[in-house]
Amino acid sequence: MSRARRHGEGIPDAAGGSPRRTARFYLLREWRTLARMKSAVILLAIVAGFSIIATLLPQRALQPQKASDFIQSHQVVGPIWDSLGLFSVYESWFFIVPLVLMYISLGNCVVTRSRALYRRWKRGLPKGPQFIGEAGSLVFHLSFFVLLFAVLYNLAAGFTAYVNIIEGDSVVDTRSSYDQIEEGALYRSTQHKGFEVRVNSFHAAYYQSGKPSDFVTNATVLDGGHAVKTQDIRVNQYLDYKDTKFYQASYGWAPVVQVVDPSGRTVFDAPIIFFGDPTFAHGVLKVPAAGPPGQQLGARMFFAPDIRDAGNSATAGTANLRNPGLSFAFFKGDLHASRVANVYDIDVSAMKQVWTGGLLLGQGADLPGGYRVSFPRVMQYTTLQVTYAPGLPIIWLSFVLMLGGLMVRLYLRPLIEWRMAKAGAPAPSTAGGVATGTAGGKPRPPAAAPAAGAPAPQATPASPLAAR
Repeated sequence: MSRARRHGEGIPDAAGGSPRRTARFYLLREWRTLARMKSAVILLAIVAGFSIIATLLPQRALQPQKASDFIQSHQVVGPIWDSLGLFSVYESWFFIVPLVLMYISLGNCVVTRSRALYRRWKRGLPKGPQFIGEAGSLVFHLSFFVLLFAVLYNLAAGFTAYVNIIEGDSVVDTRSSYDQIEEGALYRSTQHKGFEVRVNSFHAAYYQSGKPSDFVTNATVLDGGHAVKTQDIRVNQYLDYKDTKFYQASYGWAPVVQVVDPSGRTVFDAPIIFFGDPTFAHGVLKVPAAGPPGQQLGARMFFAPDIRDAGNSATAGTANLRNPGLSFAFFKGDLHASRVANVYDIDVSAMKQVWTGGLLLGQGADLPGGYRVSFPRVMQYTTLQVTYAPGLPIIWLSFVLMLGGLMVRLYLRPLIEWRMAKAGAPAPSTAGGVATGTAGGKPRPPAAAPAAGAPAPQATPASPLAAR
């Protein structure tokens, strides 16, 4: 074995070489490191780890409000994780770079195995256990590229959306009906099906610790004005209609607030979606109908479903609806209603605070200027994730290929070798990635021993493919 093969697996030694030779040496060395299966496994683990993080933490691309609420409710770790980019994992360099390197490594494995198998097939050599095992390994590696194609096809030809629906309300499968939507470049708005999903009811149950034990949405699909199906939607139980899937993503409270102007006219009467911790959620109220710019009303609010008396103050209890209450900070001025703005936020830069206070369920209070606010009832809303993924059958195909390739590589090849050994058949050896133990299906006779005094035959150098 030469010095180069001992120390660099066929890579020329860079010592004393020209700068170009040195650069080539280090590039080839790093390429060989990247091309190893060990490197691909490590990169796959990194990609899988960041994918798990992206599943556990809300991502800004589709859930900006939920990501913002998470950061606000976790004052210590939230900003730190945000600075690390954990709320935008799929757009971050620390996810994209390992993913690209992993596919480069897998691509090298595919090319190497494909060339070796093709040479054996072209030479008409027997398809022994090693050939079958390498073929299974090739299918396993190719399955990752099938998976990549399916994911890219889903991104290009499908869509993902989120929508908040209050009990009794509906959403229609059109682009304008969703709160957030991300459509692929190949997806057209005319492809939306136009059917309706009505939320009949929502229910959440909690453990003693306050964590949810179950939350379920009961929904009915209406198509052409006719009820097609009614089904419960849970975390692990989605609703599927016309290849569009509705998943249970989140939920929250929707207290009903009424505002009456000095003349007795009701200028606001509707449920308001609150975000954040279900034990102490936040929301905003906008009443542009209260008057012209400069006389409009708005409020920042907090809601607790279980207010507990703590002497001179009140604290939030559990997430169960036992003693609900609302706190208000009312502002008067210009809501900038003509501007495009987030409906779940309020700009008070041109407003003046006029009243703060709180209401329990069923109570009302008078505001300055003759207005009156009341809190008549509490409703709930559900957040559904809506996806249309035309590449899903291809994803399942990639999993079948992945599992099939592994089964062939890990189980079928050893089984064939075991049966051959049991039957007494010679196990084929390899050189240059091809079988050499048989010829034309018959065992080769052993080579004749050299005559006395004859020089020993020189060893044939190993093929570069054998080192791989």
